[in-house]
Amino acid sequence: MRIVSRGMAITLATLCLTDSALAAPVETVLFSFNYSDGGYPVSGLIADGQGALYGTTWAGGGGFSGNGGTVFKLSPPAKGQTAWTETVLYSFNKGGPGYDGVGPVAGLIADNQGALYGTTYEGDGTGGVVFKLSPPAKGQTAWTETVLYTRPCA
Repeated sequence: MRIVSRGMAITLATLCLTDSALAAPVETVLFSFNYSDGGYPVSGLIADGQGALYGTTWAGGGGFSGNGGTVFKLSPPAKGQTAWTETVLYSFNKGGPGYDGVGPVAGLIADNQGALYGTTYEGDGTGGVVFKLSPPAKGQTAWTETVLYTRPCA
């Protein structure tokens, strides 16, 4: 009987530890978009080696006609701080000159040089574009977008 009791006690203790280890997750809001800096972040994020997060918003931003979506970076808080910092790396132009895609709805990928690659669901009268964003040259701040492929509408 003692062996069975010990076995039960160990099992109960294990279940209690397991139960507390499976406590409900806690959500923490890192950043809230205000539409001028992007809206509707519907895709996943990628991270760099310093803990910064990169993603896209389907709408918002300040392109030529605005609201074409953005590519953004969220930098983690500085030591002793709690607020993440958002930087809009690129705003897509919705209509007008330089129409370079609208609505990046998929996530990004990055290469070894820090360039970001993604897609939009619409382009200048097209079915979308594949784009590359190159980091700023030394001493510069603007990222450079290059349209790699334009998908004709069917």
